[in-house]
Amino acid sequence: MTKKESLHRKSCTGKILFTWINNNGFHVISGEFFSSIQTSYHEPEVSGAQVFYYTTSEEGKKLAEIIQAQLRLSLDPDNHREAKANNTYYLLKKTSTTIVIVECGFLSNTEEAALLKTEEYQDRVAWNIHLGIMQYLNQQQNG
Repeated sequence: MTKKESLHRKSCTGKILFTWINNNGFHVISGEFFSSIQTSYHEPEVSGAQVFYYTTSEEGKKLAEIIQAQLRLSLDPDNHREAKANNTYYLLKKTSTTIVIVECGFLSNTEEAALLKTEEYQDRVAWNIHLGIMQYLNQQQNG
């Protein structure tokens, strides 16, 4: 199993997520949400994880805020970024279910890039995303 598959399984907490892609975008066949986990590149002084959601998605906003708070709490307390609405990212616009994009950090920042290359930090990022998703699912279940 690859690290990507492992992260997907942790994130989905046993729920199977199938997607298909056509000219209209990404469509979730089964699953409660879709998360894209990636890194970013910007000015060298920019750092910190940030979670994006589609502007009009209330559930996406809830999920993004929970994951952002979890990443701040356990991974980077100095990160003052907030979950951010976006209506231009293709993936956010063209996915038919609740979706968030988790940008785990900036490869343009040498300190953060060095962390992102280590398996220990990758595991910490994955675990904290998982914890955020579990909090969201628990809130959904408990209403």
